[in-house]
Amino acid sequence: MEAKVIVTYVVCDDTIKALKIKEDLQVKMSMAEVMTTGIVSALLYGGNLENARKYLKETGCILNMLDKSQLNRRLCKIKRETCKKIELDLPKNSSIYADKAYVDYRYEDRLIQEKQIHLLPIRKKNSKCKGGGFLAKIRRRKSKMIETAFSCIEKLMPRSMHAVTKAGFELKTINFMQNKSWVSFFCFLFL
Repeated sequence: MEAKVIVTYVVCDDTIKALKIKEDLQVKMSMAEVMTTGIVSALLYGGNLENARKYLKETGCILNMLDKSQLNRRLCKIKRETCKKIELDLPKNSSIYADKAYVDYRYEDRLIQEKQIHLLPIRKKNSKCKGGGFLAKIRRRKSKMIETAFSCIEKLMPRSMHAVTKAGFELKTINFMQNKSWVSFFCFLFL
């Protein structure tokens, strides 16, 4: 379990450095440590921040652990600071696969015109834009792989979340959504 915590910390720290985020030198707990605590709570404790906080403090993984309310405030602050900095930066002529629910044709056209990125949704039978033939088979095959991966990730997620405030619920929900990619990464490494 400590190996997972170390890998999580290293990835968080490298991400902060890559995004060129400067943090206050007077903070008791670094941003990477705060992010690690949030991710560990999602991965190992079903989103229970208090259990993750206690584990990381008792094992000595994070020496200067904040109390529960300070940690929640820091997690919310990180969310606000990083949301505009993390952008989807794909090379030209990349493809993004989408499911049947995707029907924003204007956005699809704008992606092609402005960024030369191809959005390849699986089309419904009554769709205005048809996407049949050989490409439809490829889309279905890719979609099946993605759905299988997310099904495996979903099994690791909790069936319920406990939150006292609206902001707390939002924080836990966003933490789980952002951590789906982390969970798949850790599934690949450790399972």
